[in-house]
Amino acid sequence: MFARYFIVPTIFRDTSQECIFDKELGFRPSFYSEYGTMKNQYNFKKMPGVTRILFMGDSVTCRGKIIHYLRRFLGKKKYEYWNAAVESYNLIQEIIYFFKFNRRLNPDIVIIFFHPNDFEEDAVIFDQGKKIIYYCPGGPIKFINKFWFENSFLYRFLSCGFFRYNRNKKLLVSNSEKELSLLKNYLFNKGIDFKVVILPISQPYNEWQTEMKTNRRMAIKILDNLYIKYFDLLDVLSVAVNKNIVLAETPGDYWHPSEDFSFMIAKYLYKKGLIDEYCAPQKMLPSQK
Repeated sequence: MFARYFIVPTIFRDTSQECIFDKELGFRPSFYSEYGTMKNQYNFKKMPGVTRILFMGDSVTCRGKIIHYLRRFLGKKKYEYWNAAVESYNLIQEIIYFFKFNRRLNPDIVIIFFHPNDFEEDAVIFDQGKKIIYYCPGGPIKFINKFWFENSFLYRFLSCGFFRYNRNKKLLVSNSEKELSLLKNYLFNKGIDFKVVILPISQPYNEWQTEMKTNRRMAIKILDNLYIKYFDLLDVLSVAVNKNIVLAETPGDYWHPSEDFSFMIAKYLYKKGLIDEYCAPQKMLPSQK
């Protein structure tokens, strides 16, 4: 997700290269399919006897490591793997994106990979031609004057400072819970299976920031309240730490899991019935081949 700076823009995106300005979402990928997924070899029309799986999430899911190993375990004949994850999206954006683009796919299973930093604040987004400028002020944007926010450093400083000082985490996640409830009800009425995977930070739990620990607990509480089936990967993290597995994709990047850690996550989810099917997975880590 985005760094938590608010006085200067958090993200500049070159719209000519990778994304399109979107009034609801702020931005969306310009190179995805018309159904809001990474392009793949599948047809829009469903094949008889083939289960269509739609994956939602942020950059962890977008990079595809976990999906890659799930495909290795489950095989390609009985399943389609549609990746609708978008780098830098928060949970609310992911759900809006689903309703705007993904639902036309009519998937059989929807899986959200939730990251502890996906309880992101509302964003103030400006389209400046070839660039999209993205601010995370830390509070409800309905109280912000967008003209003054865009053009006045002092206004940004004062309004964002007020939000940060009076930050209420429960208020910040309440909209996420509402959107998640809408998605759950829609999928239930369509007969679509829905599950959430709670991803860990890629470092030992005792080194997590307090906010990330709180976000994880709040996510579990929300999922319990909404009766949504979820898979908490904290046990996988503990096993990986005990085995001295390299956790992070690159040194210092604790948001994204390494190949070996992604393999362990996929293996755990497979064995625990994420797709409700089991057969013995391979035992070797990618780095051991």
